[in-house]
Amino acid sequence: MRLARCCICGKRITYQFWVCAACCKDYGLNGARSTWPEWAQYLAREEQKARRPLHEIVAISSLPDAERAEAENLLYGDMEDD
Repeated sequence: MRLARCCICGKRITYQFWVCAACCKDYGLNGARSTWPEWAQYLAREEQKARRPLHEIVAISSLPDAERAEAENLLYGDMEDD
């Protein structure tokens, strides 16, 4: 069984979930993630990024602007002329 972490408290949980049972109950996170408060959706998105397999190939052009800029900076560095 693959384990992950609750995106709120960090407790170990089953991989298919984003929050543990306690956080689900405490914060009312029943139902689809799209119905969660924005802060909880944000934490789940960040956890989803963290769970992305290291071997997964993602085209830079498919990344959101901020991530694309970070990746391009890592790959190409500062491209300004000296």
